[in-house]
Amino acid sequence: MDFPFRLVMKVDLQDIAKISGGRYSVSNLTDAERFCRSIATSHYENFPVASVLFPKNRRQDIFNIYAFARTADDIADTLLDFSEHERRMLLSAYLENLHKYVSGSTISEKNNPVLLALSKTINRLGLPLDPFEKLIAAFSWDSDFKQPREWSDLHAYCAKSANPVGELVLRVFGLYNRETAYLSDCICTGLQLVNFWQDFSVDLPNGRVFIPSEILQKHNLSETDYNSWAADENFQLCLEEIYDYTEKYFVIGKELVNLLFPKRLKIEISLTRLGGMKILEKTRQLGINILQQRPQISKCDIMQIFTKSLI
Repeated sequence: MDFPFRLVMKVDLQDIAKISGGRYSVSNLTDAERFCRSIATSHYENFPVASVLFPKNRRQDIFNIYAFARTADDIADTLLDFSEHERRMLLSAYLENLHKYVSGSTISEKNNPVLLALSKTINRLGLPLDPFEKLIAAFSWDSDFKQPREWSDLHAYCAKSANPVGELVLRVFGLYNRETAYLSDCICTGLQLVNFWQDFSVDLPNGRVFIPSEILQKHNLSETDYNSWAADENFQLCLEEIYDYTEKYFVIGKELVNLLFPKRLKIEISLTRLGGMKILEKTRQLGINILQQRPQISKCDIMQIFTKSLI
């Protein structure tokens, strides 16, 4: 049985939150894992996700974790025909159903593919549920967006939306400790921030302004009229400030690679960090055009990133 992620259209995301998986229900773990693998390998990302560089014996676990995060994120971001309350309720149900699968209280011939596969990973590796709860909290915030007032608001969001993913990867490989957690958080926060900046052309028309209001006020930029930014020379100064602020997280996080093993994991995390830095570089190069387009990674860029990660 094949489950290409393109079949999971916007309205079908309701089924993903159901305890049975709705039309995507499966009867066995093999099909559940295949579903998660399809999501992880077919969804567009500028950053590498669960690539073939991950050691094979842990790759499926990463697929399972990513499938949950990706579908939950899509429930928050793409079900625009649903009210904020309805999306939050779907996310709450998704998390509640995950708890039921992990506790073993669901016995049925129809199983939610993401929750079945993920619960097996959680129980086998002894993963805590706290990172998944943080992800759902962040995605619930997405469905009820409010512009951050200061950097601390974005930090609080990253601590729930991005950092838990890095934590889970470290835990899958038994490498989670105070030192690796801090460095991983730096990389994940950097990735989340650059993701905000590269998506100005998509988010701003939808009323989602991720630049903290205190930064906009500092540069005398209107918080409500982003159409005026391109003609304001202060906007370029604002961009340089937020880009420099973001870059420092990638610089600090570089040390994480030296603390990881096996080598394939080191390369994967190095590739992810360098990919984030390349997106930030491309975003800088666009200047004020970032308001109209997203940066693109070329095949040449990918080869450069891969070569640097090997070194």
